Amino acid sequence: MRKTVTRLGCLVAAAMLSSSLVVEAQFVRNAERTLRNEETSSVIPEKEKNALLSLYNQLDGANWKGSYSWNITESPSSWKGVTIEQGHVIKIQLNGARLKGELPASIADLTELRELWLSSNRLSGALPDALFTHKKLQTLVLDNQTVVKSATEVEYTLTGKLPSKIDMPELQTLSLGTCGLTGELPRDLNAPKLNFVVLSDNNFSGPIPEEWFLLPNLSMITFQDNNFSGELPDFTKAKKLSVCFFGFGQKQRGNPNLSGHFPKSFAGCPSLAQLEIQRTKVKGQIPKDVNLLKNTLTDLYLSDNQMDGVIPQELAECVKLKNLYLGNNQFVGPLPDLGSLVNLQVLELTKNEGIGGTIPTWLPKLKKLTTLRMAKMGLTGTLPKELAPDGNGNGIEKLFHLDFSHNQLEGEIPEEWKSFDKLSTLFLLENKLSGNPIPIILDWSQMNTLDISHNQFSGTIGSLFDGKHFESLGRCNISHNHFQGPITTQIYSQEAEPFFGFFPKGVNVSYNDFVFKDFANLTDAFSSSLVTDLCIYSPQNVYGEEKVLTLKEGEKLLLDGSLSDVPNVGHLKNFPENIPAKYQWYLNGKMIEGATKPIYEIAKVGADHKGVYVCKATHDLIPNLELVSREMLLAVETGLVDIASGDTQLRRDGDRLIYPSALHLYVYSMEGELVAEGVGETISVAQLPSDRYIVVIKKAEGDNEAVKCLL
Repeated sequence: MRKTVTRLGCLVAAAMLSSSLVVEAQFVRNAERTLRNEETSSVIPEKEKNALLSLYNQLDGANWKGSYSWNITESPSSWKGVTIEQGHVIKIQLNGARLKGELPASIADLTELRELWLSSNRLSGALPDALFTHKKLQTLVLDNQTVVKSATEVEYTLTGKLPSKIDMPELQTLSLGTCGLTGELPRDLNAPKLNFVVLSDNNFSGPIPEEWFLLPNLSMITFQDNNFSGELPDFTKAKKLSVCFFGFGQKQRGNPNLSGHFPKSFAGCPSLAQLEIQRTKVKGQIPKDVNLLKNTLTDLYLSDNQMDGVIPQELAECVKLKNLYLGNNQFVGPLPDLGSLVNLQVLELTKNEGIGGTIPTWLPKLKKLTTLRMAKMGLTGTLPKELAPDGNGNGIEKLFHLDFSHNQLEGEIPEEWKSFDKLSTLFLLENKLSGNPIPIILDWSQMNTLDISHNQFSGTIGSLFDGKHFESLGRCNISHNHFQGPITTQIYSQEAEPFFGFFPKGVNVSYNDFVFKDFANLTDAFSSSLVTDLCIYSPQNVYGEEKVLTLKEGEKLLLDGSLSDVPNVGHLKNFPENIPAKYQWYLNGKMIEGATKPIYEIAKVGADHKGVYVCKATHDLIPNLELVSREMLLAVETGLVDIASGDTQLRRDGDRLIYPSALHLYVYSMEGELVAEGVGETISVAQLPSDRYIVVIKKAEGDNEAVKCLL
């Protein structure tokens, strides 16, 4: 069975931000009050009952989810999701009840309402202004007002703006994530008790007002995945702030127009535990006083910005850090020693090419590390064996995601890396690594995604794709290397599916040294597209030897482009026991008529035969694969053939004729037409076709010489 690929992303906490379930878990009592008890009165004011009926009628109550269906002929105390105390409605909870339409302004007539939970519905339009002047409302949760169009497309339904003023003196929780709200955030706030705010995944625009960070009890606030612009606000004025997210969440949009500089001091946020500023234009450096948060900071997400400078050594004092994301910035080296961050689980440094250097020796100290991303950092040197666990407490035992791609690493994968038995994702592409890593890879039984392409690996791949070792491997890219030999050791047919469990095009073996016979065990499966749907195998590297031949006119030419026959291991009907390829020879890019044998022969070469030869081969059983030989360069020595008597100093060097001390050179056709001339002792004849010519040499001493020659 193939395990699902888990994308860690850049936010461990993001999953909770738009979920009313998490909000409810933090702020709702451990057990629901019963709808009726000794203190509950079934009689509520007529105005409140009418407000509930308006809610029912305007939000398509007749089609609510069955368990929430109200019998409006009965007492409101029997209506699912309505809590009444002391003769007043104090709570409405209709999460996921299939509400549809605009929330009526009469909701404000529920003057004793303390909690309103309407998440995961289809509220539309704008929220009524009166809702944001409610004097007793403590919890307002309206997350996830969407229509799911497809697996990748979600339509927001609550697309209105917030009012210019929020006057809610008792409000503690405001959760409006994933709704589609637009416009700018209000600056006029009277919500002194507000501590939990979710505004992520909407279409808010304009600057983020600093007034939100002057709320005296603010503990958590999120702005992810919106269209905010302007400078980053000074969030350090929020003395109780613990969680603050500005960047990207589940939708991965971020706030790409949010700019400004990173605050120079963290001292203003003594309670800060999680800070996320990602996918913005924010600049600046990580301040050295980051160590003031050494007792609180657990998650620092600063990827995909324009930050620069050296990462300060003081960061190593924040020993409670679990997630450190600094990728895709402009940080420079050297890296500080972060070996003291013993609680770190994720370290993301990708796309900081100015850091450079070798892979840090302190990495093995991070025993709890599960994810290490150091791609595109300009790293040099080799892969350290010390990263791998040795069974004696050394190395990183829990590592399951490793990325050293797009660097300048050399050498082989250390033998010690076999002990990475929890490794699930490995990216080593675009390096200069060599050797054969397959015996090591075959020990990684948990492997899900493997990309070692664009290296200098070689050797055979054995049982890599046989399905014996990996239950979860879904993507494997070994392209742009020099692997060779059988693609599989098992014989597959239409009944025995190859590459079982892989994603479409999840196998890439192109640009290696595989030839037709290496696909013999798959020939039967090719006929039903089982291979072509899952595997990228074309093109391959050029085959054979690169040759430079120099022959004299009249000598014999033999060029060999032959490939081994493909054995008919599947005993396919109408095919011989060994099935040859089909060949076609080319000269200077043009097909040679009739040259369809593996060996190309010319009995007597002439000047017209010089150039670059290649052989292209195809095979009836391996579709869409054309193998091309290495170039074979033929030079034919025609030289100067003196037809006149006597010696001459005229000689040929490539496409030039040379006569020492000549003042002028003229070339005439045999019919007497001047076809080339040159001042001095050299003249180019590159433009002249092979033929006989007369060369006239004008000498300094006054005697001219004429030479007949064959070019």
